[in-house]
Amino acid sequence: MWEVRGAETRQALGIAVVGGLIFSELLTLFITPAFFVSMERLVAWTRRGEPTPATG
Repeated sequence: MWEVRGAETRQALGIAVVGGLIFSELLTLFITPAFFVSMERLVAWTRRGEPTPATG
């Protein structure tokens, strides 16, 4: 029908933006908490013989 200038660029930009949003959401929701849990376990493993500080 009509030929719009720059439509190819807008489509590519839109795909990049949506892909970045999905990637950052996955990073925030899954990878970051998994990293912190792994670091917690590593610290606990390295401090095996030491008593843990009181929480409260």
